[in-house]
Amino acid sequence: MGVNAKTGKIFLMGADSDGGSYLGEWNVDNNEDAVLGIGFTSPDGQEGLLSIRHQMENKDTMLVTVELPQPITFKMIRSKAKATK
Repeated sequence: MGVNAKTGKIFLMGADSDGGSYLGEWNVDNNEDAVLGIGFTSPDGQEGLLSIRHQMENKDTMLVTVELPQPITFKMIRSKAKATK
């Protein structure tokens, strides 16, 4: 992850050992969801786009949706802190 010093935009980039790569940009939409738009190239040269939405359901629960033709959504719930002795 990084921040473009000129624009202030937050980006994500990476590559794998097979030659695939991706470049994404984080944005906050009108619903205040954090949305990561990713462009990727597979090792065989195929290109694609992907969007991943992060939405706070409440202070302890986040919904993450991979926006595909049939979206995949999962819920992450903050664990309760363990008491220390």
